[in-house]
Amino acid sequence: MTSVYRRYFRLDSGPIFDALTERQSINNLATIEYKSILLDIGAKDSGYYVDKEGKLTSFAFDMDWHHVDKTIYKRVKDYGWYPKQTTKVGKSIHKRFAGVKLVSTEDIYKLIGLGRGQRPVVISGFTWYGNSITIIPSDPLVAIFAVPEYRDLTDADAEDIWTPPAEMVEIKEWEAQRELSEWNDSVRERNATKDQESA
Repeated sequence: MTSVYRRYFRLDSGPIFDALTERQSINNLATIEYKSILLDIGAKDSGYYVDKEGKLTSFAFDMDWHHVDKTIYKRVKDYGWYPKQTTKVGKSIHKRFAGVKLVSTEDIYKLIGLGRGQRPVVISGFTWYGNSITIIPSDPLVAIFAVPEYRDLTDADAEDIWTPPAEMVEIKEWEAQRELSEWNDSVRERNATKDQESA
């Protein structure tokens, strides 16, 4: 069985970074729109779920589930609600959610050659390994990519070898973890300061 490891890349400038920044701006506006719609229909503006493309898939109400209007909303799997499309009101709410403009993560992966169909899937045994992007919303924004690779690839495995764009700088796993940890620590400190000021 071929073993798999992850390569880490930092991105903070260049055309791909610009596209990622634009995507982030569009998706931030989408979050604002989603929250506005949720408040309009009496739902919570937090605790909602989105799929891997960023589309809202379910949400919660502040009220007990017995009081949710089940002629308009249906239960979604184990958590949350979504409007039924069998009623006029439900269709109208669904249309508002569907009308929110998003840019999917897949679009960014395509820019760097990791989109669906651009590279064989990395599999070892019964495990599938996916790519990930972590966006640190600092100013300026920074993106950390984690990309799975097979160990010990040879020239004969050329189709499995991914070459990153020049603007993506390869870093060590510990460097990626340190940067993420430092950002998280700074957020905690800011939140603690806000809590003290409001106390």
